[in-house]
Amino acid sequence: MTDRLRPRLLLIALLAAIALALGCTQVPDPPGFDNPLDPDGTHGDPFNVTAFFLAGGVTLTWTALDLPGVAGYEILRSGSEGGPYDVIGSVDHPTVSYIDRDFAPNLPNFYKVRATDGLGNSTLISGVAAARVLAPPRLTLADTSTSATRHLALTLEVALGDSAVLDSLPSFATAVTAIFDEEGAAALPWDLGPAPASNVVKHVYVRVYAAGIAGAVFHDSIRVRFAPDLKLEGNPATLADRTPALRIIGPGVTQMRFAPDRASLAAATWLPGAHTHEDHLLGEQLDSQLIFGEFACDFGFTVIDSVAAAPDDLQPLTLTVNGGAAATSALLVPLACDARATHMRFAETLPALGAASWQPYAAQTTFAHSACTGDPAKTIFAQYRNDWITADPVSGSFQWLPPEALGVTIAAPDTVTGGEAATIAGTAVAGTCGAPLDLVEVDAGTGWLAASGLATWTFAWTAPAVDDTTTITVSARVSAGTGTSTDSHDIVVLPE
Repeated sequence: MTDRLRPRLLLIALLAAIALALGCTQVPDPPGFDNPLDPDGTHGDPFNVTAFFLAGGVTLTWTALDLPGVAGYEILRSGSEGGPYDVIGSVDHPTVSYIDRDFAPNLPNFYKVRATDGLGNSTLISGVAAARVLAPPRLTLADTSTSATRHLALTLEVALGDSAVLDSLPSFATAVTAIFDEEGAAALPWDLGPAPASNVVKHVYVRVYAAGIAGAVFHDSIRVRFAPDLKLEGNPATLADRTPALRIIGPGVTQMRFAPDRASLAAATWLPGAHTHEDHLLGEQLDSQLIFGEFACDFGFTVIDSVAAAPDDLQPLTLTVNGGAAATSALLVPLACDARATHMRFAETLPALGAASWQPYAAQTTFAHSACTGDPAKTIFAQYRNDWITADPVSGSFQWLPPEALGVTIAAPDTVTGGEAATIAGTAVAGTCGAPLDLVEVDAGTGWLAASGLATWTFAWTAPAVDDTTTITVSARVSAGTGTSTDSHDIVVLPE
């Protein structure tokens, strides 16, 4: 190279460098994203989707899209980063999280998110970076994260693998083997082992094998939760029975025993575990009493719980007769009394009440009163008792109205011709509590004359001769003791 060319080459190189530098400063930085709702945009990734496995599911989070018109988000999943992606769920804006529990276990899962508007239009996903997570085998510990019993049924599911080993130790020193079926599932019983108390955490470690190749170790845990709760059945405020129904709320009870105080539990007899118990006898005192229960589980420890039982003193009591109505025409009268009682009895007098038989308690019942015997103003006395106390009598009154009163009816023609013979007939009834029928009489314009019969009666009558159309009132009268009742009927008599 000559000395003359060397300065020219240096100048050209310098100018090229300056030109290149000036050109770079004129090119803008590429946008992170412009408008994902614009189909002609560059579609950068505004969502920043993340995925991680937690508590039996893949938890997804993303950044909310701060644009007008966004109504919700659709979550898409694929088995490969390049897709195809399928919609697996959706949430409303501004929710920015989703849990996928239908993931492919033991395989990579890829997720993307897209926004939707109110019309169902959605952003593209081509510019959204896929979030990847390797989901572990799906292990179901009796469908719960806590257990009151050490013996569980485990279900293990994988998408890839032929067998697995499980152990409560991370070293797999005492592992058992599970073989997957054609669907990639295996079920086996599992013993969590003993525990000194509740809230102890038990562990299960799983390693999946495919054609002899070991996969990663998956770990799940379950917390010991044995906490039976002793209650009175129905949670009553007071009791009528000395042997109340007890309910043991909570699973896992293998044995149980009961006593009136904590110190006496040790001498009580163990009973098989159950959800109810109805043989504990309370004391005869009317004071509130405690019932202690001790409950054992197969983890090897016991829990003690207690409940208070208050006997009812049957005070105060109110008897409601005939629903509170002042009168009735029914022979059976409804009675009601809300009491914590075991038995009851009824009568119309206090002496009769003391001799009446006790019957099982019912909040509502009926009482057959003496009807026509005695005064129509009736009083019913009631007495209630339970396993602790017999209450003083209470009473209620009503007026009985007999449903049928003394009466007579007439059946006769409406029109006759003068001189024509006609029969007037009818019926008569005695009152329910009245005297029997004595006599039925008819007055057809000539004074009262006796009819034939009582309950059904007849009277022979000949219409008088008239020159003009005339209306005659025919009356019938029935007598029963000192009572009478009358009915009447108009007959039109025509001239011959």
